[in-house]
Amino acid sequence: MKHRSNKTSGYSNKFISAIIIYALVLVSLALFWRTCRKQLEPHEIFEEEPAAVAYWNNLTFPTDATNILQGVESGEFQPTASGRPESALYGSVRTGSSGHATFHAGIDLRALRRDRRGRPLDPVYAVNDGKVAYINRVAGNSNYGIYIVLIHRDAVGEVYTLYSHLASASKDLVPGMPVSAGQQIGIIGNTPAHIIPMSRAHLHFEVGLVINSRFPEWFHQRYPSPNHGVFHGWNLLALDPLEFLREGFKPGFTMLDFIRQTPVAFEMVIDAGKHELDYFLRYPALWQSDSPAAGPMVLRFCQNGLALSGRPANAEERAQIGSSGHAILLVDEEILGRNGRRLIINRNGNWQLSDRGGDWLGILLFPHSI
Repeated sequence: MKHRSNKTSGYSNKFISAIIIYALVLVSLALFWRTCRKQLEPHEIFEEEPAAVAYWNNLTFPTDATNILQGVESGEFQPTASGRPESALYGSVRTGSSGHATFHAGIDLRALRRDRRGRPLDPVYAVNDGKVAYINRVAGNSNYGIYIVLIHRDAVGEVYTLYSHLASASKDLVPGMPVSAGQQIGIIGNTPAHIIPMSRAHLHFEVGLVINSRFPEWFHQRYPSPNHGVFHGWNLLALDPLEFLREGFKPGFTMLDFIRQTPVAFEMVIDAGKHELDYFLRYPALWQSDSPAAGPMVLRFCQNGLALSGRPANAEERAQIGSSGHAILLVDEEILGRNGRRLIINRNGNWQLSDRGGDWLGILLFPHSI
C-alpha cells in the first residue's frame, strides 16, 4: 500500500501559520496606530489630580532661543518670505494675496543650529509641566505639519501650548503622558515641506484656550477628514505667546490674570440657546454671573476671537439680537487693528459677522446653531 505524502499538509500548516503571524502583525500595528492617534479631551486631562497653586513656576522657553523677550531685535525669529521680522510675531502681521491682513496665531522661532545638509538640530521643549494631549505625526495631514499639543493647569482652567512644523516628535510621547518643563518633545523642522522650505524651518509656538470639547461633532457634520479631534487648529484660540512668556516669568503669574488684562476688541450680544456653553463650563472663571451660561448673553472678545468674559444680557441688549441671533454692540478699532482674522467686517459703516465669523461663532455655540 502506498502511503500518501504529507508534503502537501506541511505546506498547508506553514500557510496557516503565516496567515496567523500576518494577522497578529496587523493587529499590533492597528493598536500602535490607535495609540498614536489617541487624543484626550481637555476635561479628561487632569480630572483626578489635585489642584496646583504655583502653575507656571517652572516656565521655560520652547527652544534654545532664549533672547526672544527682546523682540525681533534678538534675531531669533523666523520671518516669512517677505523678510519682515514682524511677520514672525503674533497678530495681524501678514498680508494675504487678497491684500487683506491675515492673522498669525503664534510666534515663529528660527533654527539656530543646522547640520551639514542644512537640516535643523534645535530641540523643542515643553514650556511647563503638563500632559500630552495630542500628537499629529503625519506631516501632510495639517498645515501645522507634525505638531504636539500639551495641556497645563491654570486658575482659568486647562491651557494648551502647541508646537508645530516639527521635523519629528519624540518617539516615546503618547497622549496622557506627563511632561516636565524643559523636557525635549521634538526637533524644529519645516513640515509640511510643500508650504515651508528648509531654509525657513522654524518652530511655530502657540498658547491659549480650547473653544469647544464637542468640536469633533461640529466638524464631522461638515467635513469627512482629516480628523484632529478636539485639537484641530480651528478649535484653538491663542493669545500673544511673546507677551505670555514675558509676563509668565513673573512670580504668581496665571493665565486667568493674563486674560483679564487682555484688551477687548469687540463685544457681541448672542442668543446662546438653552444649552450652557461648553466654553464657560470649562472656563467658569470667565463667566461673570451665578446664573447658567445659557440664553441671551454679552461676550467680550480679543482681536482673534477668544472670549475674554461673558455675562447675561440685560433687556436693552436682548432687544438688539433680532432674527440673526446675535448683534455686534461695540468695536474698538484700535485694538482690533488690521483685523487679520476678519471674523467681523465693516460694511457701509456697519459691523457685521462675516462668513468666516459664522463658523467661528458656530463652534463656540455648538450644539446650538446660529
